Amino acid sequence: MGLLPLLRQPQEQRLESRYQTVSPSLWDIDRFSDRNDSLGRVPGYLGRSPAGEAFDMIHPCTVLYLVVPLGILAIQALPSFAQGRDRTLINEGPYIVVDANGLGEIYARSSAAGTRIYRVGEDRDELIDRYDWYCGRFPNKLYLISMGWTKGRPNIAVYRPNNLRYAGADPKKQVEFDLYLNGKHVRQFTTQQLVDLGAALNKSSENEIRGRYPANVTYADFTFTGYDGWNAGVRGGFGCYSLKMSSGRILLIDLATAEVIKDPYPKSGNTKRPTP
Repeated sequence: MGLLPLLRQPQEQRLESRYQTVSPSLWDIDRFSDRNDSLGRVPGYLGRSPAGEAFDMIHPCTVLYLVVPLGILAIQALPSFAQGRDRTLINEGPYIVVDANGLGEIYARSSAAGTRIYRVGEDRDELIDRYDWYCGRFPNKLYLISMGWTKGRPNIAVYRPNNLRYAGADPKKQVEFDLYLNGKHVRQFTTQQLVDLGAALNKSSENEIRGRYPANVTYADFTFTGYDGWNAGVRGGFGCYSLKMSSGRILLIDLATAEVIKDPYPKSGNTKRPTP
């Protein structure tokens, strides 16, 4: 029999012949149906079991439309679960941080689009500095302090902690924090640098409740205590950040130069700031 007589067959008959050839032992194609519903029963295949009972058939393409996307989602989810066990998961939700000098005139807005520093205005806020990074809020937030004006703009220093940690990272390459001044990067400090300055090298544990980081993440044990303006009057400049190491040692870091001052209060035993 040639191809032309087969093409002249009605569509219903051709479909019936096609499906009976594929699996004649399971079902017959009964007739072409106009039905199409939410279960994916495409117009339309009615099946008939070997016992003669009619039932609706799901089109094979419908099964592929369901299985393939679900398979892709499952494959994509596996790396996420794996990464969640060995790195910090950061929710890039927007938030603001107000200037630590207490005047409420300067603030930072950090979001997935970056970090912007603004000065509050009468009708609209003025953009002062722009950074292309986001800083998470846990376990440490962004910190900023303004110190007077220079050349028509406020001097704004930013302390950006690194909250994104990976298990097994090299302390010599892992960043603890970055320092910025007036829109420019000043210096970066690694975990190993702070350990050399007196901080203990700690590793997070799976047994920690509400731990700072995921398990097996190393970090330098120190406390960032904010701005120290007392030394600005003594040494000049913009002042310093103050850090307390786990050993009890206090360090100051110059806001403008990032110079580390290892013994800022020699008469106090270098454990606390002297009382005025």
